[in-house]
Amino acid sequence: QLFNPLGTQRTTTTISDDPLYKCTTDCSRPGTYVVPRVVAPNPDLEPQKSTQVSYGLTWRPKGMLDGLTFDVAYNSTKIDSEYANQNDLQTFLRRDEILRLTQFYPRDANGKIIEARQMTFNIVGSEYESINYELSYLWNTNWGTFEPKINVLDNIKAERQAFPDREPLSALGLLQGPDDYKVVGSLGWYYHDFNASLWAYYTPEYTNDYEIFRSAGVNMYENRLIPVDDMLIMDLTAAWRINNDIRLNFAGRNILDEAPPFVVVQGRPYDTARYNAAGRTFSLELQYSF
Repeated sequence: QLFNPLGTQRTTTTISDDPLYKCTTDCSRPGTYVVPRVVAPNPDLEPQKSTQVSYGLTWRPKGMLDGLTFDVAYNSTKIDSEYANQNDLQTFLRRDEILRLTQFYPRDANGKIIEARQMTFNIVGSEYESINYELSYLWNTNWGTFEPKINVLDNIKAERQAFPDREPLSALGLLQGPDDYKVVGSLGWYYHDFNASLWAYYTPEYTNDYEIFRSAGVNMYENRLIPVDDMLIMDLTAAWRINNDIRLNFAGRNILDEAPPFVVVQGRPYDTARYNAAGRTFSLELQYSF
């Protein structure tokens, strides 16, 4: 980032509604004029640093509850001096505030901007926190071993702060951020040379913020914040070891053919990050070792 090979690449851009420059020449459009746009390294850029903390606790009781396992894990990631780009400025600050930043818009003695600098810079940073809970039980019977399991990921914090005097912006529960929580359940069955697992993936309701624009932390088009329905996807896998050399594998994805909730992302009618466009698929594989 300090020594970007694109260094000092130049084009032009138009400055409009400049709050500091009082027009002295060509005043047909006060506060509006053309200046060079410079794409260059930032010699004042500081290293981006992150601190990650994890705490875990596991409980495996004996006696009547033998076979039960409970895991809980806390995870925290804090990023300091995070890298940001020109688009982030528009997200965190108003237009008039951006034009007052001399590191991006240096001015001459008359207060007129002489160039627009497009470069990577540092913001305060981001913070993410979550707690993961998992409960499982091994149950031995005459018909094989069953293992029901449920995993819940509770996202507590996902926020980004640009400047010390600005409130951080949260992305929790938004399309372009993490879900408030996620639930994954499974039921495994193991019997001699045969095993099978049924999986359920639950995505809760969230908000589509893909079509909005944020300025100074404020959503400019509140009517485009559209709720998105929840979704449940079921998968099934199975394997049969016929002998030491031959194995038969089966996999079914989205076996109930669950349709995705309608949401427009990148011109498609579904969330490209949360739904697999292949839909319901089945596969059968025969393995032979020699």
